[in-house]
Amino acid sequence: LSFGTGLWAASAGFSVLKSLDPMVVFGSVSYFHNFAKSFGDIDEAPGDQPGRVDIGDAFQYGAGVAFALNERSSLSTSFTQRFVRSTWLRSKGGDWQKIIGSMANVALINFGATFGLTDKIALLGNVSVGMTSDAPNMVVSLMLPIRF
Repeated sequence: LSFGTGLWAASAGFSVLKSLDPMVVFGSVSYFHNFAKSFGDIDEAPGDQPGRVDIGDAFQYGAGVAFALNERSSLSTSFTQRFVRSTWLRSKGGDWQKIIGSMANVALINFGATFGLTDKIALLGNVSVGMTSDAPNMVVSLMLPIRF
């Protein structure tokens, strides 16, 4: 199984938040650029099929609110959506070909809770529900960030 795309990527984003005690309103926008790369085999056909791969760039936005229950705990909800452009392939000596069905629209609604265990350790839980056919049906995460 592979982990990742095998390509270099760069992203830039901008986030804002406004505290309206006991609530925080936040939002963000990001752009993701994937750099094209040559591979020794870009096709599942027998034999090596050298070529170049250009995975589509993506744009993402999100917004939400977090509500403090007390000094150590909060609840949050947010919406994120990412638009991914098509992937293109070019066999050695050939023309660029668009991969049909490689565009994606991934939208999620997120529900989370944060609990401060100590001044430096927190427990974060999150459940995300997919809103589009390209999104996973559900994502559950549990994190334990530690501040040094």
